[in-house]
Amino acid sequence: GPHCAALSLAMSLVPRLCARVAAAAKFSTAAEAAPAASLSVATTTLSNGVKVVSKETGAPAATFGVAVSAGSRHESAMDGGASLLLKHMAFKGTTSRSDLALARSLEAEGLSANAVAGRELVYYSASGLPSSLEAGMAGVAETALSPALLDWQVKETKAESVAFELATQSTDPQTLLTEALHEAAFGDETPMGRTFYMDPKGISAEHLVAYRAGLYTAENMTVVGAGVPHDQLVSLSECFFGSVAKGTGSKPPPASYVGGAAAVKADAPLTHVALGFNGAAVGSADAATVAVLKELLSHAVTSPSAAAFNITYSDSGLVGLYGAADPAAAGALTEDFVAAVKAMTAVDDAAVGAAKLAVKTQTLVASQESATLAANLATGAAVTGVDAVSAASVKALASKLVKSPPAFASVGPRYGLPSYNTLTAMF
Repeated sequence: GPHCAALSLAMSLVPRLCARVAAAAKFSTAAEAAPAASLSVATTTLSNGVKVVSKETGAPAATFGVAVSAGSRHESAMDGGASLLLKHMAFKGTTSRSDLALARSLEAEGLSANAVAGRELVYYSASGLPSSLEAGMAGVAETALSPALLDWQVKETKAESVAFELATQSTDPQTLLTEALHEAAFGDETPMGRTFYMDPKGISAEHLVAYRAGLYTAENMTVVGAGVPHDQLVSLSECFFGSVAKGTGSKPPPASYVGGAAAVKADAPLTHVALGFNGAAVGSADAATVAVLKELLSHAVTSPSAAAFNITYSDSGLVGLYGAADPAAAGALTEDFVAAVKAMTAVDDAAVGAAKLAVKTQTLVASQESATLAANLATGAAVTGVDAVSAASVKALASKLVKSPPAFASVGPRYGLPSYNTLTAMF
């Protein structure tokens, strides 16, 4: 109603009213329902299309946030670096409060605020006690919906924190390898294959406002809560996000896996290598099988530097192995990766049973920590359906992967590595 709209416009004046109305009516039932609720994720969609997702943890800490589908895959060539810049502009002051006033109001409630961005999402969150839910939601909503985006602030942010992150990431082999892997998997001319770390040097405050206008719409937003009663989260979401306008519902181009090679020349002492394959999208039929496969791969490699990865997106995913070696030994490391992947076509029930248990344990551990749980709720990345995975389903998936074009990425000296054609011939 008008009360909510007024609150949304001037959240600096947020009285306790918004939460009280909801909490008084629902708190007693929420408290009784907590043990049952803790077993599952609760989801509600507001009338304007904003999704509200939560899970009780029974832990004393809570995390609440909003995830917006405005990551780098939504950027056109002209928008390069917009999502990175938006992350750095978070909690920098809003249309109703300076950054200092906003920071103080969150600190007064014992809340720590954070913003992250990636290929799919820009995600704003606050962590603290469940009793600070309203203040946290107010701060998150305010920075997500009505940031000031002043010219001088955008210029200063680009020159300082953005420049610092770009400089740090451009020398980090792990980041460079991840970006090269995406280029190899999706192609360098595609939104998913391009690096997330574009320099937003050409982006003005005005440009940023326009980028946001097309993406910060109701159907692109998911409010998440970990360790908070769902009813309370829904009523606060109505209050702060219920009047967000619907958008055109335009989707970015679908991610289409192609496979290939990408190498980053770097004057590094080690050669960093990643071997990836087309994985599973969030919530897809194969998602649990891929999670189990990743766990099996991590035990199948012999190199101590090697580890397995499973990256999931809304419509695609990447699974495989990465590691680092002395340049002369990089070929042997690659062969180790190939052998591990091929071994997946012949896994037995015992190994799959152990891997399933490990995946379930990891999922459980992740759900105990409110910030991790909230981030997983935002992306939908929590794995379900692990019980149904069988050795047969893992072997079928692996057989499909070994026949497909791999994504082969490297950072550093290449002289020890096989060519892409030599690599594919190993399968």
